[in-house]
Amino acid sequence: MNELSGGGPLFLRAGALSESGFSFEGLESFARDAELERKQGQPGDVVITTKGNSIGRVGLVPEDAPAFVYSPHLSYWRSLNPRIVQPRYLYYWTRSAAFRTQMRAVGFNTDMAPYLSLRDQMQMLVALPSSDEQGRVAGLLGALDDKIVANERTVACLDALSSTQFEKELTLGRRWRKVEDIAAFHNRLRIPLSAREREVRRGSVPYYGAAGRLDFVDAALFDEPLLLVGEDGSVLRDDDGPVVQYVWGPSWVNNHAHVLTGQGISTELLLLAVRRSTVAPIVTGAVQPKISMGKLKAHLVEIPEGLSRIEAELSDVFRLHRSLVEESCKLAQIRDALLSVLMSGKVKVREAERAASEVL
Repeated sequence: MNELSGGGPLFLRAGALSESGFSFEGLESFARDAELERKQGQPGDVVITTKGNSIGRVGLVPEDAPAFVYSPHLSYWRSLNPRIVQPRYLYYWTRSAAFRTQMRAVGFNTDMAPYLSLRDQMQMLVALPSSDEQGRVAGLLGALDDKIVANERTVACLDALSSTQFEKELTLGRRWRKVEDIAAFHNRLRIPLSAREREVRRGSVPYYGAAGRLDFVDAALFDEPLLLVGEDGSVLRDDDGPVVQYVWGPSWVNNHAHVLTGQGISTELLLLAVRRSTVAPIVTGAVQPKISMGKLKAHLVEIPEGLSRIEAELSDVFRLHRSLVEESCKLAQIRDALLSVLMSGKVKVREAERAASEVL
């Protein structure tokens, strides 16, 4: 019997946990009658990736999470008594320098792929202030995260609005174009960095892979609006559209994403045209899905006849999109700075609350 036959809890793999949190979309699910009750995740679990290039990525299971079961490449820390260890405080501690220092000492101490064993995790030392102090720390950092989430929801609405406007414009007239006719490719400028290399090159520049931001590094390869299209691995959405990202400003892109800018049209309209297209026919590879540069260049997409009109209509939408994302980045920087000094004890919660009051 195929355990992943559907109808039951989702199977949460390590790839579903990114720097921005969990994505429960497109996951396989177990059979409805699978006996997995004791292995299911719970809201408040602190989840840690334990193997490979993503080692040490952490997430907090939200209250509205669907039923799911952890993959072997994920560990979870669960508070047995929230009056002693508050889950959200524990989550923020796993994002601190204290956790990362201990993780590096054991997870990278091998010639094999990085690995964080359960035994190593159980030996880690966690600094625990009083329950009241934990609550105030978690509340302050959580307020910043909650504002980031609100911005992300608004950005999602703006994305839906831009797609709706694009579809409306297509009804007034459209034409087919090869991607290579409306896009410039910058793949030759990409450089991959291993997890070990990124560890010693920590910085503020986003490092992107096929499906999202993987890390931050100390230098940029690009500094302009870009359309990133998944090249291998995560290349296809459930609706047969491509996995795409819209990024701008200083960035570093590895070799798992095609790097494009608009040619004759804005990069934003190129994004909308490519994002709505069906790329399943150009995906190759039975084990590792891939969209080659040659096939992507020859791929046909629809663009509106009235390019200038739609670009003028959507310029403010994308300007607000970028503004909200940039605000969230600043909030994340404030959160991370406060997390560092709060967990180390260098700053008291009351002082941190005053420092964050201007943005909350």
